[in-house]
Amino acid sequence: MERRIGYLLVHVHSLLEETMGQALHDHKLSRREWQALNAVAEGDDPDEALKAFDGTGDAMGELTAKGWIIGTALTEEGKAVHAAVMGRVLGYRRLATQGVSTEDFQTTLAVLNQMAANLEAA
Repeated sequence: MERRIGYLLVHVHSLLEETMGQALHDHKLSRREWQALNAVAEGDDPDEALKAFDGTGDAMGELTAKGWIIGTALTEEGKAVHAAVMGRVLGYRRLATQGVSTEDFQTTLAVLNQMAANLEAA
């Protein structure tokens, strides 16, 4: 049976959340905290980078409380945690895209971006 796109999007999202949760568990990070930590590490504004998601402010508060960020900069401990978690995240990304060519992955992103733009404009 070939599944429809809505089912596949929800199913893949659930699997990504579950797998990412396992990758972040050892560092006691939520997915949103990781996304905020990574945005700060990349020099992005977490509020802008994660505007599609709820909980960015809470995530930033948690990261500050853990001593991993100050304002919008990583502390030395934050840099160490980011580096350690990034290794696990890269492994998780390789697992998720195993058997998918770079071209197919880029096409998938382009299609999903276009679908999102279409629906946002509706």
